Amino acid sequence: MNSAKVLWDPKIFDETGEIKAKTPKQCFAFCLKKSGGMAQMADILGVSRQTIHANWHGRFPDKYVVAAEKAFGIPRKVLAPHLYE
Repeated sequence: MNSAKVLWDPKIFDETGEIKAKTPKQCFAFCLKKSGGMAQMADILGVSRQTIHANWHGRFPDKYVVAAEKAFGIPRKVLAPHLYE
């Protein structure tokens, strides 16, 4: 098992990897930055960048929460707290 330490953005995660973000929009911005941009995030999630730009409004739609969790490592409870309480 690989135990390499991941360097997380300190505005979103603390040093133990626990999430500090208060809203799903902060997590969306983190994922956008981590992926390298809108086009790269669209490729990772299998959608067009126009779909993300026009329809997602800074948060992951419910049907993409699990894919975003797998791709970016942010728990689904944080990405969609209204679904996973």
